[in-house]
Amino acid sequence: MFFCSQGFSAWSTVLGTSGFFGQYYLGGLYDNGGYFQGETSIGSYTVGGATRWQLNTMFRGIVFEHTWDAVQWKALTLGAGFVYALIDLKSNKYFSRSPREYPDSGYYEQTALRGVLELSSQIYLKKQNFSLAYSIRVLDRGIVAYNNSTNNDLRFYTSAGLAVIFNF
Repeated sequence: MFFCSQGFSAWSTVLGTSGFFGQYYLGGLYDNGGYFQGETSIGSYTVGGATRWQLNTMFRGIVFEHTWDAVQWKALTLGAGFVYALIDLKSNKYFSRSPREYPDSGYYEQTALRGVLELSSQIYLKKQNFSLAYSIRVLDRGIVAYNNSTNNDLRFYTSAGLAVIFNF
């Protein structure tokens, strides 16, 4: 069943939470019905009581899936994409100061664009015409920190996310 999608190409709406795509995010997804998916969304997160916005994009390859009568399970998808922080019009910066739980206000490099790697799984319920997805994502900065740190506990460098995908 390696690389054997039995689906059909479809446009979908994605509503999700976390996974470095924002506390909440909303967007669109295209599944070519074969091996690939593309997703674009806008996410929001709160820092110091202020809401910030970001654009997210992800390109996924479907590695393994299995189909039953009414269920299609994309057991393993691998993705790569970008997160782009939108500028805060009040401060004219991409990010505000780091919250106090970080060592100093310059803890994160202030750049708008971050690379993201993803490992995910999706289950599509055909009769209900929607999917549930679970993902684990790591930012480019997390990969660098993991390699440069003696603390190799992955929970410090990854973020899990959940999404509901409504198919058209």
